[in-house]
Amino acid sequence: MAYEAIVGRPGVYRVFLEERAEGVYINVFDSANAKEPCKDWLAPHIEGAKLKGKVEYGIQEDDWRQMTNEPWHEPGE
Repeated sequence: MAYEAIVGRPGVYRVFLEERAEGVYINVFDSANAKEPCKDWLAPHIEGAKLKGKVEYGIQEDDWRQMTNEPWHEPGE
């Protein structure tokens, strides 16, 4: 499962969360055209990842939308 929130401010265009066996990756993209994240973290669970998004970037719960995984970071790659 994955979630995306559009932040749309300089240096932080969007935040993408990816649930994996090892935890939830928090990927920060600096522009709409970015192919890879400019920052990333690993959180132990989705609640912690969303809290990081709220604290760091002001993303509220209803800002997140459910997505499929990004093709650049599929499991096993």
